[in-house]
Amino acid sequence: MMQPAPSAPFIMTKTGFLLEIQVIAFDPPALRHNAHTRLESGLEPRHKRKAPENATDCAKPYQMLQIGLSRPPPAGCTRQNVQNATQSRLEPLVHLKVDGRSLLAAYVAGWETETRIARGVNFHHYEKGWHPTATLGVFGAAAACAHLLRLPPEQTARALALAATFASGLKANFGTMTKPLHVGHCSRNGLLAALLASEGFTANPGAMEHKQGFLLVFNGAGNFDADAILRDWASPWDILQPGVAIKQYPCCGSTHPAIDALLMLVRTHDLTPAQVERVDSWTHPRRLAHTNRPAPQSALDAKFSVQYCLARALLHRGVSIEHFEGDTWRDPDVQMLLPRIHAAPHPEMRMDTSEHFGAEVRITLTDGRALVQTVQRPLGRGPENPLPVDLLEAKFLNCAQRALSGKQAHTLLAMLHGLDGIDDLNQVTGAMLPDAP
Repeated sequence: MMQPAPSAPFIMTKTGFLLEIQVIAFDPPALRHNAHTRLESGLEPRHKRKAPENATDCAKPYQMLQIGLSRPPPAGCTRQNVQNATQSRLEPLVHLKVDGRSLLAAYVAGWETETRIARGVNFHHYEKGWHPTATLGVFGAAAACAHLLRLPPEQTARALALAATFASGLKANFGTMTKPLHVGHCSRNGLLAALLASEGFTANPGAMEHKQGFLLVFNGAGNFDADAILRDWASPWDILQPGVAIKQYPCCGSTHPAIDALLMLVRTHDLTPAQVERVDSWTHPRRLAHTNRPAPQSALDAKFSVQYCLARALLHRGVSIEHFEGDTWRDPDVQMLLPRIHAAPHPEMRMDTSEHFGAEVRITLTDGRALVQTVQRPLGRGPENPLPVDLLEAKFLNCAQRALSGKQAHTLLAMLHGLDGIDDLNQVTGAMLPDAP
């Protein structure tokens, strides 16, 4: 039963305190003796510095979170504005020395914040048309950055309140450039929220449960459970159970169960496209709503077409990023297969369940035989069905080598495997540069 929101600003403030506890729970021993990450410039920690008089003053020194990404000048400032500011006012830049374990701890902080809010708003939030990766991801990004900045609870609450205002992303834009933009947009906004909060920018810590706040505006009365957001926090950690879902294929996750089922049949029976008369795919109606696209009109549209993804799996015994580049969606072999592939909602999969990543695939052969395969969850979705390390590494290298040499990609992979032992993340971000040694 959906519960009303608390009457007082509680959720974001409580989350701020819980995230402060996570600093102790996850950070290395050295950081437990120091409440704030060392500032290499020798300036005071952010939460002790006086807030700027004007948040958009181009002459004010803007900070850089030195993990390979720099904060741009405030909105409305041109490069010339900044160059014209006196050098003494632009320096020194504030540097945060971030190690691998601190980044991992921040990731956990962001993860728990985002998934906890998801507990309170889904699945109504998702089915209404919001894209949770963006609308909830902005809270995760804000929490992670607040953790890295070592913001105290009250500033973390304000960062989350800012994130509530920045939240956006519509499923109507699936299959276009805007869908992946959601991810970068929410990440940028989460960082901006934390930086603004660190400088004293104000926001309502009750923006989650306010009568005109996130819960009621995004979900509507009776369509959320505010109590679920904080109930049983860290018992267990969400990152452990239900755990991380890692996508094996570079297309919409809702297509993955059907891809896995079809590939099991193709590999087990050594099938070729010439042997296939018809393919029937049944997936959860929640997942089919945005992936039933029998005739995709672009490479991005094809990422959300279960029919296209199954055609590629049948043709190539796998689905890779090459299948969604340029005009590959026009491939004549794929176009010939598409009319043979049919998708429908599974009649036995209910909407009132959290188990919504199953699929059933039936392949009817030209000799009249029918082969059927069912999967409950795709490979990589949760700790009970993890994506094997070799497949994960192959996916990473396939993506990384579009920007890096093979040697650089393997070097970066090795660094990521040992991330918890990295003293300075500049080593990692430096290795991501195409011209890195």
